[in-house]
Amino acid sequence: MVVERSARAFPPGPDDLVQEPTSVVGVEGLPTGRDGASEEEPPVSSPKGQANDGTSPNLVGGRERRRHERRRLDRPAALHELDEVGQPGPKMPCVAVDISRSGIGVETKRLLQPGKIVAVLLALPDGRAKVYFGIVRGARYIAHGNHHIGLEFIEAPKLEATEKWLKALPI
Repeated sequence: MVVERSARAFPPGPDDLVQEPTSVVGVEGLPTGRDGASEEEPPVSSPKGQANDGTSPNLVGGRERRRHERRRLDRPAALHELDEVGQPGPKMPCVAVDISRSGIGVETKRLLQPGKIVAVLLALPDGRAKVYFGIVRGARYIAHGNHHIGLEFIEAPKLEATEKWLKALPI
């Protein structure tokens, strides 16, 4: 697996990862996506406060609280929870289900508490992966042991353990 740190200005745009549907064969250690949902589906919500289906769990006072439009995504990924010194823990397989300029939503078997810092290795269509860091802003049970975790992008922690882990990734 080749891991790439984004050379693009931070944070990423939704179109950076929403590309033509493709298989992720060759991305070792990452699960395949969910049920093959199209990655070119319409936005999940818009910054103007309108969800596709007319409802949104993120409406506050009739307005969408999200800052940026989300795009549906169906990409294999892996989460690593960072401890208090910035050391990433064991890999937790997950599926990235939506992305915006300010964050990403993933589904995983493990419930993460708001405030936790995580690294996300996201599989790209060409077999590479990108590393993003985020803080858990929301977590909820979905069904069948799955949880939706909402992450807000943050800069990579400037901690020795995190930097050492990043350098050890194959790039």
